Amino acid sequence: MSVPDSWGRTFPEYPHTPREEAEWVPKYDLQRVQGGDLILEEDETLIIENRTYILDGLLLVKDNARLILRNAELYIKEKGSWSSRDILPHLVYIGFNDSAVFEAYNCSVFSEDIFPFMGFFGDSRAFLNSSRFDSVSMYGGEDSYVVIRNSSLNRINVARNARCKVIDSEIVSIHCYSILDELYWSQPQRIWERCSVELWNSTLEGIGMMVENCEASISRPLMGFYRYWSPYEYFAGEGVVAFNVTLHDTNLTGEYWSVNVISGSLRLENTSDVAGIQVQNGTLLMNNMSMGYVYCSDSLFEITNSSIRIMRCTGDSKTYIDGSNMWWFIIEGGVEADVSRSKAELLVLEGFNGTARFDTFLVEEIELGGKIKAYVEGSVRFAENATGEEFFSGNGFIIRNFEVLALGENRVLPNVRLTLYDKDDNAVWSGQTDKNGEASFNITFCKLWPLYEQFKYVNNYEDQWRLEAASGEVVSNATVGLFTTETPIVFTFPSAPEPPFWRQRWLLSAVSATTISAVLIGLLIYYFYKPR
Repeated sequence: MSVPDSWGRTFPEYPHTPREEAEWVPKYDLQRVQGGDLILEEDETLIIENRTYILDGLLLVKDNARLILRNAELYIKEKGSWSSRDILPHLVYIGFNDSAVFEAYNCSVFSEDIFPFMGFFGDSRAFLNSSRFDSVSMYGGEDSYVVIRNSSLNRINVARNARCKVIDSEIVSIHCYSILDELYWSQPQRIWERCSVELWNSTLEGIGMMVENCEASISRPLMGFYRYWSPYEYFAGEGVVAFNVTLHDTNLTGEYWSVNVISGSLRLENTSDVAGIQVQNGTLLMNNMSMGYVYCSDSLFEITNSSIRIMRCTGDSKTYIDGSNMWWFIIEGGVEADVSRSKAELLVLEGFNGTARFDTFLVEEIELGGKIKAYVEGSVRFAENATGEEFFSGNGFIIRNFEVLALGENRVLPNVRLTLYDKDDNAVWSGQTDKNGEASFNITFCKLWPLYEQFKYVNNYEDQWRLEAASGEVVSNATVGLFTTETPIVFTFPSAPEPPFWRQRWLLSAVSATTISAVLIGLLIYYFYKPR
Protein backbone atom coordinates (compact mmCIF):
# COMPACT_ATOMS: atom_id res chain seq x y z
CA MET A 1 0.00 0.00 0.00
CA SER A 2 1.41 3.37 -0.98
CA VAL A 3 1.85 5.83 1.84
CA PRO A 4 0.76 9.46 1.25
CA ASP A 5 3.40 12.06 2.08
CA SER A 6 1.02 13.72 4.53
CA TRP A 7 1.30 10.71 6.86
CA GLY A 8 4.84 11.66 7.68
CA ARG A 9 3.83 14.87 9.47
CA THR A 10 4.82 14.94 13.11
CA PHE A 11 2.18 15.33 15.77
CA PRO A 12 1.96 18.70 17.54
CA GLU A 13 2.88 18.98 21.15
CA TYR A 14 0.22 19.24 23.83
CA PRO A 15 -1.54 22.61 23.61
CA HIS A 16 -0.55 23.74 27.08
CA THR A 17 2.80 24.19 28.71
CA PRO A 18 3.17 21.31 31.17
CA ARG A 19 4.03 22.26 34.70
CA GLU A 20 7.32 20.95 35.92
CA GLU A 21 6.77 18.37 38.59
CA ALA A 22 8.88 19.29 41.56
CA GLU A 23 8.50 18.53 45.21
CA TRP A 24 7.28 21.59 47.05
CA VAL A 25 9.56 22.93 49.76
CA PRO A 26 8.19 25.65 52.07
CA LYS A 27 9.86 28.99 51.51
CA TYR A 28 9.38 30.33 55.02
CA ASP A 29 10.17 28.75 58.38
CA LEU A 30 7.10 30.36 59.86
CA GLN A 31 4.11 28.31 58.69
CA ARG A 32 0.41 28.07 59.30
CA VAL A 33 -1.97 25.32 58.17
CA GLN A 34 -5.59 26.19 57.54
CA GLY A 35 -7.51 22.92 57.87
CA GLY A 36 -11.04 22.87 56.49
CA ASP A 37 -13.01 25.58 54.75
CA LEU A 38 -12.62 29.25 55.65
CA ILE A 39 -15.08 32.12 55.07
CA LEU A 40 -14.18 35.81 55.28
CA GLU A 41 -17.26 38.03 55.38
CA GLU A 42 -18.53 41.52 56.17
CA ASP A 43 -15.46 43.73 56.82
CA GLU A 44 -13.07 40.98 57.91
CA THR A 45 -9.47 41.10 56.70
CA LEU A 46 -6.95 38.25 56.62
CA ILE A 47 -3.32 39.35 56.24
CA ILE A 48 -0.72 36.70 55.46
CA GLU A 49 2.76 38.15 55.81
CA ASN A 50 6.30 36.74 55.99
CA ARG A 51 5.13 33.15 56.23
CA THR A 52 3.96 30.08 54.37
CA TYR A 53 0.19 29.62 54.48
CA ILE A 54 -1.04 26.11 53.67
CA LEU A 55 -4.69 26.00 52.62
CA ASP A 56 -6.17 22.54 53.17
CA GLY A 57 -9.73 23.44 52.28
CA LEU A 58 -11.77 26.03 50.41
CA LEU A 59 -11.60 29.78 50.93
CA LEU A 60 -14.51 32.17 50.30
CA VAL A 61 -14.08 35.94 50.60
CA LYS A 62 -17.36 37.88 50.31
CA ASP A 63 -19.11 41.10 51.25
CA ASN A 64 -16.41 43.75 51.86
CA ALA A 65 -13.82 41.32 53.23
CA ARG A 66 -10.15 41.38 52.15
CA LEU A 67 -7.38 38.82 51.67
CA ILE A 68 -3.89 40.33 51.62
CA LEU A 69 -0.66 38.46 50.86
CA ARG A 70 2.54 40.38 51.53
CA ASN A 71 6.00 38.80 51.26
CA ALA A 72 4.35 35.45 51.74
CA GLU A 73 3.71 32.07 50.15
CA LEU A 74 0.30 30.44 49.66
CA TYR A 75 0.23 26.70 49.13
CA ILE A 76 -3.09 25.15 47.99
CA LYS A 77 -3.44 21.45 48.74
CA GLU A 78 -5.16 19.21 46.23
CA LYS A 79 -8.84 18.61 47.02
CA GLY A 80 -9.14 15.37 45.10
CA SER A 81 -12.70 16.10 43.97
CA TRP A 82 -14.84 19.06 43.00
CA SER A 83 -18.08 17.16 43.47
CA SER A 84 -18.83 18.50 46.96
CA ARG A 85 -19.29 22.28 47.06
CA ASP A 86 -20.66 23.76 50.28
CA ILE A 87 -19.34 27.32 50.32
CA LEU A 88 -18.24 27.68 46.67
CA PRO A 89 -20.72 26.75 43.94
CA HIS A 90 -18.10 27.25 41.24
CA LEU A 91 -15.14 25.03 40.41
CA VAL A 92 -12.66 27.17 42.32
CA TYR A 93 -10.53 26.69 45.40
CA ILE A 94 -10.50 30.36 46.35
CA GLY A 95 -13.50 32.53 45.51
CA PHE A 96 -14.14 36.27 45.80
CA ASN A 97 -17.67 37.61 45.62
CA ASP A 98 -19.65 40.81 46.20
CA SER A 99 -17.16 43.67 46.82
CA ALA A 100 -14.34 41.48 48.17
CA VAL A 101 -10.72 42.47 47.48
CA PHE A 102 -7.57 40.37 46.93
CA GLU A 103 -4.11 41.93 47.17
CA ALA A 104 -0.78 40.18 46.60
CA TYR A 105 2.66 41.82 46.84
CA ASN A 106 5.92 39.93 46.31
CA CYS A 107 4.20 36.60 46.81
CA SER A 108 4.08 33.16 45.26
CA VAL A 109 1.11 30.83 44.98
CA PHE A 110 1.64 27.14 44.32
CA SER A 111 -0.65 24.12 44.09
CA GLU A 112 -0.19 20.40 43.65
CA ASP A 113 -3.40 20.22 41.59
CA ILE A 114 -3.46 20.65 37.81
CA PHE A 115 -6.00 23.48 37.51
CA PRO A 116 -6.59 25.16 40.87
CA PHE A 117 -8.69 28.22 40.06
CA MET A 118 -9.06 31.50 41.86
CA GLY A 119 -12.45 32.90 40.88
CA PHE A 120 -13.66 36.51 40.97
CA PHE A 121 -17.38 37.26 40.86
CA GLY A 122 -19.74 40.14 41.59
CA ASP A 123 -17.84 43.43 41.91
CA SER A 124 -14.75 41.83 43.41
CA ARG A 125 -11.30 43.30 42.74
CA ALA A 126 -7.77 41.88 42.58
CA PHE A 127 -4.39 43.66 42.56
CA LEU A 128 -1.32 41.49 41.96
CA ASN A 129 2.18 42.98 42.02
CA SER A 130 5.60 41.29 41.71
CA SER A 131 4.08 37.85 42.35
CA ARG A 132 4.17 34.41 40.75
CA PHE A 133 1.11 32.26 40.12
CA ASP A 134 2.83 29.71 37.89
CA SER A 135 0.61 26.75 38.76
CA VAL A 136 -2.61 28.66 39.37
CA SER A 137 -5.27 29.87 36.94
CA MET A 138 -7.57 32.83 37.46
CA TYR A 139 -11.16 33.29 36.36
CA GLY A 140 -12.89 36.64 36.10
CA GLY A 141 -16.65 36.70 35.78
CA GLU A 142 -19.59 39.04 36.20
CA ASP A 143 -18.30 42.60 36.92
CA SER A 144 -14.94 41.69 38.45
CA TYR A 145 -11.74 43.62 37.74
CA VAL A 146 -8.17 42.27 37.96
CA VAL A 147 -4.90 44.23 37.62
CA ILE A 148 -1.64 42.29 37.22
CA ARG A 149 1.75 44.04 37.34
CA ASN A 150 5.24 42.61 37.03
CA SER A 151 3.95 39.09 37.68
CA SER A 152 3.59 35.69 36.03
CA LEU A 153 0.39 33.70 35.74
CA ASN A 154 -0.63 30.38 34.22
CA ARG A 155 -4.04 30.99 32.66
CA ILE A 156 -6.63 33.76 32.66
CA ASN A 157 -10.29 33.20 31.80
CA VAL A 158 -12.71 36.09 31.43
CA ALA A 159 -16.45 36.09 30.83
CA ARG A 160 -19.49 38.33 31.11
CA ASN A 161 -18.38 41.89 32.04
CA ALA A 162 -15.06 40.96 33.60
CA ARG A 163 -12.04 43.17 32.92
CA CYS A 164 -8.36 42.34 33.22
CA LYS A 165 -5.32 44.60 32.78
CA VAL A 166 -1.84 43.06 32.51
CA ILE A 167 1.31 45.20 32.71
CA ASP A 168 4.95 44.07 32.43
CA SER A 169 3.95 40.45 33.05
CA GLU A 170 4.17 36.93 31.61
CA ILE A 171 0.95 35.06 30.88
CA VAL A 172 0.73 31.51 29.52
CA SER A 173 -2.74 31.81 27.97
CA ILE A 174 -5.86 33.96 27.91
CA HIS A 175 -9.34 32.66 27.08
CA CYS A 176 -12.68 34.34 26.62
CA TYR A 177 -15.08 31.70 27.90
CA SER A 178 -15.92 30.17 31.21
CA ILE A 179 -13.91 27.03 31.69
CA LEU A 180 -15.45 26.80 35.14
CA ASP A 181 -18.79 25.90 33.55
CA GLU A 182 -17.30 23.18 31.38
CA LEU A 183 -16.91 19.49 31.86
CA TYR A 184 -14.07 17.59 30.29
CA TRP A 185 -14.37 17.76 26.49
CA SER A 186 -17.69 19.63 26.72
CA GLN A 187 -18.53 22.83 24.93
CA PRO A 188 -17.86 26.23 26.53
CA GLN A 189 -20.71 28.26 27.92
CA ARG A 190 -21.68 31.37 25.94
CA ILE A 191 -21.64 33.91 28.72
CA TRP A 192 -19.40 36.63 27.27
CA GLU A 193 -20.85 40.10 27.11
CA ARG A 194 -18.35 42.94 27.35
CA CYS A 195 -15.39 41.15 28.89
CA SER A 196 -12.02 42.62 28.00
CA VAL A 197 -8.29 42.10 28.51
CA GLU A 198 -5.49 44.59 27.95
CA LEU A 199 -1.82 43.62 27.89
CA TRP A 200 0.90 46.26 28.09
CA ASN A 201 4.58 45.46 27.52
CA SER A 202 4.01 41.78 28.34
CA THR A 203 4.46 38.32 26.86
CA LEU A 204 1.69 35.87 26.01
CA GLU A 205 2.01 32.26 24.79
CA GLY A 206 -1.52 31.37 23.70
CA ILE A 207 -4.96 32.82 23.25
CA GLY A 208 -8.44 31.34 22.98
CA MET A 209 -11.31 32.94 21.06
CA MET A 210 -15.00 32.46 20.28
CA VAL A 211 -16.70 32.46 16.87
CA GLU A 212 -20.49 32.35 16.54
CA ASN A 213 -23.05 32.70 13.76
CA CYS A 214 -20.55 33.93 11.18
CA GLU A 215 -18.09 32.85 8.54
CA ALA A 216 -14.48 33.52 9.47
CA SER A 217 -11.04 32.59 8.20
CA ILE A 218 -7.55 33.01 9.56
CA SER A 219 -5.67 35.55 7.48
CA ARG A 220 -2.11 35.57 8.80
CA PRO A 221 0.27 33.92 11.29
CA LEU A 222 0.03 34.65 14.97
CA MET A 223 3.49 34.70 16.52
CA GLY A 224 5.49 37.91 16.76
CA PHE A 225 5.76 41.26 18.43
CA TYR A 226 2.76 43.58 18.11
CA ARG A 227 2.73 47.29 18.81
CA TYR A 228 -1.04 47.20 18.75
CA TRP A 229 -3.11 44.11 18.06
CA SER A 230 -6.72 42.93 18.21
CA PRO A 231 -7.94 39.39 17.46
CA TYR A 232 -10.51 40.73 15.02
CA GLU A 233 -7.65 41.39 12.61
CA TYR A 234 -7.18 37.64 12.22
CA PHE A 235 -10.56 37.04 10.66
CA ALA A 236 -11.66 37.87 7.15
CA GLY A 237 -15.33 37.57 8.01
CA GLU A 238 -17.41 39.72 10.31
CA GLY A 239 -19.49 38.67 13.26
CA VAL A 240 -16.63 37.15 15.22
CA VAL A 241 -17.67 36.91 18.84
CA ALA A 242 -14.45 37.35 20.74
CA PHE A 243 -13.65 39.18 23.88
CA ASN A 244 -12.09 42.59 23.52
CA VAL A 245 -8.40 41.81 23.86
CA THR A 246 -5.85 44.48 23.04
CA LEU A 247 -2.08 43.99 23.05
CA HIS A 248 0.19 47.03 23.45
CA ASP A 249 3.92 46.47 22.88
CA THR A 250 3.35 42.81 23.63
CA ASN A 251 5.09 39.72 22.30
CA LEU A 252 3.12 36.59 21.34
CA THR A 253 5.71 33.88 21.99
CA GLY A 254 3.66 30.69 21.71
CA GLU A 255 3.00 28.67 18.56
CA TYR A 256 -0.57 27.89 19.45
CA TRP A 257 -3.98 29.33 20.10
CA SER A 258 -7.49 27.92 20.29
CA VAL A 259 -10.87 28.73 18.78
CA ASN A 260 -14.39 27.76 19.84
CA VAL A 261 -16.99 27.85 17.09
CA ILE A 262 -20.73 27.81 17.84
CA SER A 263 -23.18 27.81 14.92
CA GLY A 264 -20.53 29.43 12.76
CA SER A 265 -18.01 28.59 10.06
CA LEU A 266 -14.24 28.72 10.39
CA ARG A 267 -11.59 28.18 7.71
CA LEU A 268 -7.97 27.42 8.65
CA GLU A 269 -5.28 27.01 6.02
CA ASN A 270 -1.49 27.27 6.12
CA THR A 271 -1.55 29.31 9.33
CA SER A 272 0.39 29.04 12.54
CA ASP A 273 -0.23 25.95 14.62
CA VAL A 274 -3.44 25.96 16.63
CA ALA A 275 -3.78 24.36 20.05
CA GLY A 276 -7.29 23.16 19.45
CA ILE A 277 -10.70 23.71 17.90
CA GLN A 278 -14.09 23.03 19.43
CA VAL A 279 -17.08 23.28 17.10
CA GLN A 280 -20.73 22.92 18.02
CA ASN A 281 -23.44 23.11 15.34
CA GLY A 282 -20.91 24.71 13.04
CA THR A 283 -18.51 24.10 10.17
CA LEU A 284 -14.73 23.72 10.11
CA LEU A 285 -12.71 23.71 6.89
CA MET A 286 -9.07 22.92 7.63
CA ASN A 287 -6.15 22.39 5.25
CA ASN A 288 -2.44 21.91 5.89
CA MET A 289 -2.63 22.52 9.63
CA SER A 290 -1.03 21.14 12.77
CA MET A 291 -3.55 20.82 15.59
CA GLY A 292 -3.43 19.74 19.21
CA TYR A 293 -7.06 18.63 19.35
CA VAL A 294 -10.20 18.86 17.23
CA TYR A 295 -13.57 18.27 18.87
CA CYS A 296 -16.78 18.47 16.88
CA SER A 297 -20.36 17.99 18.00
CA ASP A 298 -23.26 18.03 15.52
CA SER A 299 -21.00 19.77 13.02
CA LEU A 300 -19.52 19.51 9.53
CA PHE A 301 -15.77 18.97 9.29
CA GLU A 302 -13.60 18.88 6.17
CA ILE A 303 -9.96 18.23 7.03
CA THR A 304 -7.17 17.72 4.48
CA ASN A 305 -3.39 17.33 4.69
CA SER A 306 -3.26 18.02 8.43
CA SER A 307 -1.73 16.56 11.57
CA ILE A 308 -3.96 16.21 14.63
CA ARG A 309 -3.06 14.82 18.02
CA ILE A 310 -6.64 14.09 19.17
CA MET A 311 -9.65 14.04 16.82
CA ARG A 312 -13.05 13.44 18.42
CA CYS A 313 -16.42 13.44 16.62
CA THR A 314 -19.75 13.09 18.41
CA GLY A 315 -23.45 13.59 17.84
CA ASP A 316 -24.71 13.87 14.28
CA SER A 317 -21.47 15.26 12.89
CA LYS A 318 -20.31 14.70 9.31
CA THR A 319 -16.57 14.37 9.00
CA TYR A 320 -14.50 14.22 5.81
CA ILE A 321 -10.80 13.56 6.34
CA ASP A 322 -8.25 13.18 3.55
CA GLY A 323 -4.48 12.80 3.62
CA SER A 324 -4.13 13.47 7.35
CA ASN A 325 -2.31 12.00 10.33
CA MET A 326 -4.01 11.48 13.70
CA TRP A 327 -2.74 10.13 16.98
CA TRP A 328 -6.18 9.37 18.43
CA PHE A 329 -9.29 9.26 16.25
CA ILE A 330 -12.45 8.86 18.36
CA ILE A 331 -15.90 8.41 16.81
CA GLU A 332 -19.07 8.41 18.92
CA GLY A 333 -22.81 8.68 18.34
CA GLY A 334 -24.39 8.88 14.89
CA VAL A 335 -21.39 10.35 13.13
CA GLU A 336 -20.98 9.92 9.38
CA ALA A 337 -17.25 9.60 8.79
CA ASP A 338 -15.59 9.48 5.39
CA VAL A 339 -11.85 8.92 5.74
CA SER A 340 -9.35 8.43 2.91
CA ARG A 341 -5.55 8.34 2.59
CA SER A 342 -5.21 8.92 6.33
CA LYS A 343 -3.55 7.33 9.33
CA ALA A 344 -4.38 6.91 13.03
CA GLU A 345 -2.26 5.54 15.84
CA LEU A 346 -5.46 4.51 17.62
CA LEU A 347 -8.96 4.31 16.16
CA VAL A 348 -11.67 4.27 18.85
CA LEU A 349 -15.30 3.51 18.05
CA GLU A 350 -17.11 4.19 21.32
CA GLY A 351 -20.89 3.84 21.39
CA PHE A 352 -20.83 4.39 17.65
CA ASN A 353 -24.11 3.91 15.77
CA GLY A 354 -23.42 5.75 12.54
CA THR A 355 -21.70 4.96 9.25
CA ALA A 356 -17.97 4.99 8.55
CA ARG A 357 -16.42 4.78 5.11
CA PHE A 358 -12.70 4.11 4.87
CA ASP A 359 -10.32 4.13 1.93
CA THR A 360 -6.57 3.60 2.35
CA PHE A 361 -6.84 4.14 6.10
CA LEU A 362 -3.93 2.81 8.14
CA VAL A 363 -4.14 2.25 11.92
CA GLU A 364 -1.76 0.94 14.54
CA GLU A 365 -4.50 -0.21 16.91
CA ILE A 366 -8.28 -0.25 17.05
CA GLU A 367 -10.61 -0.30 20.04
CA LEU A 368 -14.35 -0.96 19.95
CA GLY A 369 -16.23 -0.06 23.13
CA GLY A 370 -19.74 0.50 24.37
CA LYS A 371 -22.93 -0.62 22.68
CA ILE A 372 -21.93 -0.27 19.06
CA LYS A 373 -24.42 -0.55 16.20
CA ALA A 374 -22.33 0.70 13.33
CA TYR A 375 -22.17 0.21 9.57
CA VAL A 376 -18.65 0.21 8.17
CA GLU A 377 -17.63 0.35 4.53
CA GLY A 378 -14.16 0.10 3.08
CA SER A 379 -11.06 -1.09 4.86
CA VAL A 380 -9.09 -0.27 7.96
CA ARG A 381 -5.63 -1.61 7.32
CA PHE A 382 -3.23 -2.49 10.09
CA ALA A 383 0.38 -1.41 10.04
CA GLU A 384 3.04 -4.11 10.08
CA ASN A 385 3.81 -3.47 13.74
CA ALA A 386 0.15 -3.33 14.79
CA THR A 387 -0.64 -4.74 18.20
CA GLY A 388 -2.78 -7.82 18.57
CA GLU A 389 -5.02 -6.27 21.19
CA GLU A 390 -8.58 -7.48 21.52
CA PHE A 391 -10.98 -5.46 19.39
CA PHE A 392 -14.13 -5.23 21.47
CA SER A 393 -14.03 -3.79 24.97
CA GLY A 394 -17.82 -3.64 25.34
CA ASN A 395 -21.02 -5.11 24.01
CA GLY A 396 -22.09 -4.31 20.50
CA PHE A 397 -21.92 -5.23 16.88
CA ILE A 398 -20.52 -3.77 13.70
CA ILE A 399 -21.96 -4.45 10.27
CA ARG A 400 -19.02 -4.54 7.88
CA ASN A 401 -19.63 -4.30 4.15
CA PHE A 402 -17.22 -6.16 1.87
CA GLU A 403 -17.01 -5.52 -1.86
CA VAL A 404 -15.89 -8.17 -4.36
CA LEU A 405 -14.40 -7.72 -7.83
CA ALA A 406 -13.87 -10.60 -10.31
CA LEU A 407 -11.40 -10.06 -13.14
CA GLY A 408 -10.34 -12.01 -16.19
CA GLU A 409 -7.16 -11.38 -18.07
CA ASN A 410 -8.43 -8.29 -19.86
CA ARG A 411 -11.98 -7.82 -18.65
CA VAL A 412 -14.33 -8.06 -15.69
CA LEU A 413 -16.11 -11.36 -15.17
CA PRO A 414 -19.88 -11.45 -14.60
CA ASN A 415 -21.75 -14.40 -13.12
CA VAL A 416 -18.87 -15.57 -10.95
CA ARG A 417 -20.41 -17.68 -8.19
CA LEU A 418 -19.62 -16.54 -4.63
CA THR A 419 -20.14 -18.42 -1.36
CA LEU A 420 -19.24 -17.25 2.16
CA TYR A 421 -18.45 -19.85 4.84
CA ASP A 422 -18.12 -19.27 8.59
CA LYS A 423 -15.44 -20.77 10.82
CA ASP A 424 -17.35 -24.08 10.96
CA ASP A 425 -17.46 -24.18 7.16
CA ASN A 426 -21.20 -23.53 7.02
CA ALA A 427 -22.40 -21.54 4.02
CA VAL A 428 -23.91 -18.28 5.31
CA TRP A 429 -24.21 -16.30 2.08
CA SER A 430 -24.14 -16.90 -1.65
CA GLY A 431 -24.37 -14.65 -4.70
CA GLN A 432 -22.71 -13.83 -7.99
CA THR A 433 -21.02 -10.90 -9.66
CA ASP A 434 -23.05 -8.56 -11.86
CA LYS A 435 -22.27 -7.39 -15.39
CA ASN A 436 -19.49 -5.20 -14.00
CA GLY A 437 -17.88 -8.13 -12.22
CA GLU A 438 -18.90 -6.69 -8.82
CA ALA A 439 -20.74 -7.99 -5.78
CA SER A 440 -20.97 -7.15 -2.08
CA PHE A 441 -22.00 -8.79 1.18
CA ASN A 442 -22.27 -7.89 4.88
CA ILE A 443 -20.93 -9.63 7.98
CA THR A 444 -22.22 -8.68 11.40
CA PHE A 445 -19.30 -8.93 13.82
CA CYS A 446 -20.26 -8.96 17.47
CA LYS A 447 -19.26 -9.74 21.02
CA LEU A 448 -21.65 -10.71 23.81
CA TRP A 449 -24.65 -9.42 21.91
CA PRO A 450 -28.02 -11.25 21.60
CA LEU A 451 -27.97 -10.98 17.84
CA TYR A 452 -29.74 -14.08 16.57
CA GLU A 453 -32.09 -14.92 19.39
CA GLN A 454 -32.79 -13.77 22.91
CA PHE A 455 -30.32 -14.86 25.60
CA LYS A 456 -28.02 -16.41 23.01
CA TYR A 457 -24.73 -14.54 22.88
CA VAL A 458 -22.32 -14.67 20.00
CA ASN A 459 -18.61 -13.88 19.84
CA ASN A 460 -17.47 -13.93 16.24
CA TYR A 461 -15.28 -10.87 15.86
CA GLU A 462 -12.11 -12.99 16.02
CA ASP A 463 -13.36 -15.59 13.53
CA GLN A 464 -11.84 -16.11 10.10
CA TRP A 465 -14.39 -16.42 7.29
CA ARG A 466 -13.79 -18.04 3.91
CA LEU A 467 -15.07 -16.56 0.67
CA GLU A 468 -15.15 -18.92 -2.30
CA ALA A 469 -15.34 -17.68 -5.90
CA ALA A 470 -15.97 -20.04 -8.85
CA SER A 471 -15.66 -19.19 -12.55
CA GLY A 472 -16.38 -22.24 -14.65
CA GLU A 473 -14.26 -25.03 -13.20
CA VAL A 474 -11.75 -22.65 -11.59
CA VAL A 475 -12.27 -22.06 -7.84
CA SER A 476 -10.44 -19.49 -5.70
CA ASN A 477 -10.64 -18.68 -1.98
CA ALA A 478 -9.98 -15.63 0.22
CA THR A 479 -9.89 -15.17 3.99
CA VAL A 480 -12.14 -12.50 5.50
CA GLY A 481 -11.50 -10.91 8.92
CA LEU A 482 -12.99 -8.06 10.93
CA PHE A 483 -10.96 -5.06 9.80
CA THR A 484 -7.82 -6.69 8.50
CA THR A 485 -9.35 -7.59 5.14
CA GLU A 486 -8.87 -5.00 2.44
CA THR A 487 -11.73 -4.14 0.15
CA PRO A 488 -12.57 -4.78 -2.59
CA ILE A 489 -11.63 -8.45 -2.42
CA VAL A 490 -10.26 -9.14 -5.88
CA PHE A 491 -10.39 -12.54 -7.59
CA THR A 492 -8.40 -12.95 -10.80
CA PHE A 493 -9.21 -15.82 -13.13
CA PRO A 494 -7.42 -16.93 -16.30
CA SER A 495 -9.31 -16.33 -19.53
CA ALA A 496 -11.21 -19.30 -20.95
CA PRO A 497 -9.10 -21.14 -23.60
CA GLU A 498 -10.16 -20.85 -27.25
CA PRO A 499 -11.54 -24.02 -28.95
CA PRO A 500 -9.22 -26.07 -31.27
CA PHE A 501 -8.91 -25.08 -34.94
CA TRP A 502 -10.95 -28.03 -36.24
CA ARG A 503 -13.71 -27.20 -33.75
CA GLN A 504 -13.76 -23.58 -34.83
CA ARG A 505 -14.21 -24.67 -38.53
CA TRP A 506 -16.95 -27.11 -37.54
CA LEU A 507 -18.73 -24.40 -35.57
CA LEU A 508 -18.41 -21.99 -38.49
CA SER A 509 -19.78 -24.60 -40.91
CA ALA A 510 -22.68 -25.40 -38.58
CA VAL A 511 -23.55 -21.73 -38.24
CA SER A 512 -23.38 -21.24 -42.03
CA ALA A 513 -25.60 -24.25 -42.73
CA THR A 514 -28.14 -23.14 -40.19
CA THR A 515 -28.24 -19.65 -41.69
CA ILE A 516 -28.75 -20.97 -45.28
CA SER A 517 -31.52 -23.36 -44.16
CA ALA A 518 -33.36 -20.56 -42.41
CA VAL A 519 -33.25 -18.39 -45.54
CA LEU A 520 -34.59 -21.20 -47.81
CA ILE A 521 -37.43 -22.00 -45.42
CA GLY A 522 -38.37 -18.34 -45.34
CA LEU A 523 -38.50 -18.14 -49.13
CA LEU A 524 -40.68 -21.26 -49.39
CA ILE A 525 -43.14 -19.89 -46.83
CA TYR A 526 -43.30 -16.60 -48.70
CA TYR A 527 -43.89 -18.41 -52.08
CA PHE A 528 -46.80 -20.57 -50.90
CA TYR A 529 -48.46 -18.05 -48.64
CA LYS A 530 -47.92 -14.81 -50.51
CA PRO A 531 -51.13 -12.92 -51.38
CA ARG A 532 -52.70 -13.89 -54.76
